[in-house]
This record gives sequence, structure tokens and C-alpha cells, in this order.
Amino acid sequence: MNVDAPYKWLPPPYGFKLNVDGSFEHTTSKGGAWSVIRDFNGNWIVGKSSRISTNSVLNAELLALFQGLRLAQSQGILDIIIAMDSAEGAAPADEVLSSY
Repeated sequence: MNVDAPYKWLPPPYGFKLNVDGSFEHTTSKGGAWSVIRDFNGNWIVGKSSRISTNSVLNAELLALFQGLRLAQSQGILDIIIAMDSAEGAAPADEVLSSY
């Protein structure tokens, strides 16, 4: 991964996209979870940020994903593309989600 490369949000080819991120401060066990859903035109549909208590960045990322999926469900969005910047979080999420 090239950390110097600028990141640009890319819209989904159709439907909706869920972007999630989580953070964690190990000295305080506090963190945050952020989720946003946009449509294929980039329009904001719904978003949420939460303060969380957790014990790892993986848990923070997965809590953000769970929060985002609940948001999608609350909007009646069942077909959605998910984007997260955590390879560590994406692997178990992909395994669980692929079974549905």
C-alpha cells in the first residue's frame, strides 16, 4: 500500500455504498465508529458516528461495520457494496457475510 497516494472516494457502479471506519486508543480503551451510506451519484443517504469502548482496532472496525449494516437495514437497503480500510476486519466480515 502506498500511504502517500491520495485517497478518492469512488461511487458504486449502481445502488449504494457503505463506507465504515473505526479507531481505537489503546491507553484509554476508547474509540470511534463511523458509517456512511451514499448512492451511486455520491448523495449522502444516512450516516452515524459513535464513541465506543473497545479493546482493539479490529473490534472498532467491526463495530463500525455492524453499525453501518444496521443503518442500511433501517433504510431498507439490502444490496450494498461495503468499503473498509482494514484488511484485518474485512477478512472475518467477508467470511460471515458470504454465508448469507
